[in-house]
Amino acid sequence: MSRKSGQICVQLPASFATNKDMRFAAFALMAGLAGCSLSGNGSGSECTNDSQCGDDVCARSGECLPSSSVHAVTVSWTVNSEAAATSTSCSAHPDLYLQFNGVEYGDAIRFAPVPCVEGQFFVDKLPTRYQSVELGVEGGSRFGDGAAIDPATASAKLDLFVPAPSAASDLSDSAQ
Repeated sequence: MSRKSGQICVQLPASFATNKDMRFAAFALMAGLAGCSLSGNGSGSECTNDSQCGDDVCARSGECLPSSSVHAVTVSWTVNSEAAATSTSCSAHPDLYLQFNGVEYGDAIRFAPVPCVEGQFFVDKLPTRYQSVELGVEGGSRFGDGAAIDPATASAKLDLFVPAPSAASDLSDSAQ
């Protein structure tokens, strides 16, 4: 090992990858794979329906999980704090998305397009690790909302902010 300008350099011997080393690496790889389920059944494996998961359930994230690790969640929203989403209030942005976010960075599941006029969205078998949800306009807009999923009620309430047409053009002009 030598040090050159703040870096650590390691020089490997010429006989680094001998046949003995390769046999050992292959054995270690096989031993590591022995603990993995290649059949697709069991907790954590990929699925499209419950019958592929044995005693577990097929979560909406496409993975087999114990039933204690999923729950049904209802997300409801208003538009500009109105009592309910209507065809009039949703006319400018009829298609929305809902993204459920897990505790780990990048662990998310997204549903789109979600019709704005519905005013709510129900997901059965959502993994409990998804603890927050965000609502936005499909195709990208900064007028969405986000909230934590209430663990007691398994629900979240959001408000989609859609500015008046003149205000929306003012906002897009200021963003440039």
